[in-house]
Amino acid sequence: VKQTISNISGFNETCLRWRSIKTADMEEMYLFHIWGQRWYQKEFAQEMTFNISSSSRDPEVCLDLHPGTDYNVSLRALSSELPVVISLTTQITEPPLP
Repeated sequence: VKQTISNISGFNETCLRWRSIKTADMEEMYLFHIWGQRWYQKEFAQEMTFNISSSSRDPEVCLDLHPGTDYNVSLRALSSELPVVISLTTQITEPPLP
């Protein structure tokens, strides 16, 4: 089975970019499944599933992620049977000054 996603990386803490091996100008659908948990707050869990389409050879997406959370992001191109999984950790933000 050929993998159509390569060189996946995170940037700006909540964004992903990757390289598509598909032919330029051919639209590809990408399926995302995201799980988030916090080590310090066991009852917190976040799960999201969504699709995007892109004809770019270098797609990018920014995710709506909560601060202070460890995420596993599964990304699969519709033309591929194999997902790519990447871990992201968002920083805990400083509380506002009183």
